[in-house]
Amino acid sequence: MTNSRDKGARAERALVKILRAAGWPNATRNTDGRYQTGRGDIDNGPAGIHIECKHHERADVWAWIAQAHRDAPPTHIPVVAFRRNRSDWHAIVPLDELLALIKHRETT
Repeated sequence: MTNSRDKGARAERALVKILRAAGWPNATRNTDGRYQTGRGDIDNGPAGIHIECKHHERADVWAWIAQAHRDAPPTHIPVVAFRRNRSDWHAIVPLDELLALIKHRETT
């Protein structure tokens, strides 16, 4: 369990680094309220986004999505950021949010 927890913590630190480089300099790992409803794995990231971070070799996508939806406040978009060893990061977002993002990108 410790190795799995360490792997998760490393993934969260890596994701925080990515978020900081992308324009959220105050992003941090949520280390004190992990099991509180409404708190994802990342604090002070993009406003209105609830982020769950996963680093697994085998994806349990449906469980991850359920967790993100269950834990996200009603006003936040649930997002799962995930990767496996030696791979790029990917994200799972609700389709309506992805479509809005694509539309916004086409108009700017």
